[in-house]
Amino acid sequence: MFGNDSFGPVIEAVDLLRAELREINRGRLHFRIVHRFRQPGVDCAPGEEVIAVFLVSRGREYQLLISPAQLLLADFLMRNSQCAQTASQIAAGIHDNSFYSEHGRNGGGQRVRRVLRTEVKEYVKRLHRALTLAFTDARLRIDPRDVLEVKESVSNHVLYRWRAVADIEHIDSTAKNLQPLP
Repeated sequence: MFGNDSFGPVIEAVDLLRAELREINRGRLHFRIVHRFRQPGVDCAPGEEVIAVFLVSRGREYQLLISPAQLLLADFLMRNSQCAQTASQIAAGIHDNSFYSEHGRNGGGQRVRRVLRTEVKEYVKRLHRALTLAFTDARLRIDPRDVLEVKESVSNHVLYRWRAVADIEHIDSTAKNLQPLP
């Protein structure tokens, strides 16, 4: 018959999947946001640019294929995930934050892209599609609406919330040892 050693890799894989599902159920799906044009010694300052968002799963990264405006929205939602917000609150938060209003300025020009209240709903749909693609590539069976939630309030407002852990990586605009993104 089979020895216990032959099931070792299968048991290990199942244990890893179970641990990953527990983390996902606790809202612990992991993302990495990359900012560039950082001034040395300062993190998340006006003038930086959100260049990419990656899903991190099983030691691999899967880039979300989204537009610059959607990058701003994803960055904002992940960094403000403690409570759900309406489209108006999101648009105001992005508009009033100098990180977003001066987005990309350190790169030689202002690349401001406002996110309007009327655009949030469509951008969230596109983010759901990008999450679906990333989850498929990562072989994760996750509904993107469980990560980027869209909830009806008791009134006629819709609330949005990103439920995941996000790390931010900064790339210095003057670094001599600058490495390309994976």
